[in-house]
Amino acid sequence: LWQVNADGSQPVQVGDLSQIFGFSWRLSPDLFHLLYLRKNDLNQDPVFDLYLAGFDGTEEQLIYPGIPSFYNFHPNSQKLIFSKDYMDSAQITLADGTFAPLTDTGFARTVKWVSNDTFLFFNNDSSGWQLRRQTIGNPSEVLVDLKTNSPIWPEIDLSGGLE
Repeated sequence: LWQVNADGSQPVQVGDLSQIFGFSWRLSPDLFHLLYLRKNDLNQDPVFDLYLAGFDGTEEQLIYPGIPSFYNFHPNSQKLIFSKDYMDSAQITLADGTFAPLTDTGFARTVKWVSNDTFLFFNNDSSGWQLRRQTIGNPSEVLVDLKTNSPIWPEIDLSGGLE
């Protein structure tokens, strides 16, 4: 892991994250932490585990023993979100370091934060995919019912803004 000035000058190696799986890492919004998949020490299935470390690779800690279907930081960088597998509820870290369900639906895919406490996500139930909005601690609401059970889940693109 290297730290470099914006103009490319003065590169300094600040850590060794050679065990990270491909481009699996996520940098926290405050730029202080990395969340990534790393090959586990046991060489068992699943071969990779989810880890959190300082941006320089120090203070590495195991977050989840296995490959989550998605993982990222909360916008305030103080919490993590991840889903244990594609059919499991998304989890969010609590103040005591434990995890709790993020959504009220029992399923979430492609979580995108709109603010520090409101997010969009896709839910898949017997009627098909739904785009939902939820504020932490409140029930979610259906914004769009896609009425399809395609095995390919949709993505959320907020590049044009949210109206």
